[in-house]
Amino acid sequence: MPGKSYPLGFHFDPIIFHQGWEKGYQETIGSLFKKIDSKGIVWISLGGFRYPPQLKAIAKERFPDTKIFLGELFPGRDGKFRYLKEIRVEMYQKLVGWLRDVNPNFFVYLWYGKQRGMGKSFRLGTIKQSPFESVV
Repeated sequence: MPGKSYPLGFHFDPIIFHQGWEKGYQETIGSLFKKIDSKGIVWISLGGFRYPPQLKAIAKERFPDTKIFLGELFPGRDGKFRYLKEIRVEMYQKLVGWLRDVNPNFFVYLWYGKQRGMGKSFRLGTIKQSPFESVV
């Protein structure tokens, strides 16, 4: 229907730290919002790459040349491996900045919510229920 739009949400998850990641994510955000009206975005979530220990062996068997596990990944309290907090903070800060450049009113939150108060550092939202419940 002409003029009709639907509420949208986007997950940037997993955010993968690699050589050239900044350019790649910044270009992705730029291209996305050249095609999509930012006013229709209900929420955007961010989540850094994380994985349970058993995934590494499976991935290496299926994709022997993968380099995804070469970063500085350490086990968290939940047993999942993830980037150092400093790396996650840097990635989140940059992505939130690029997103806020598009629309300062975006509701952005960390998908892996138990990131020990990191959301406050980025003016991020907290999710108690699905963001779509209010629009569906």
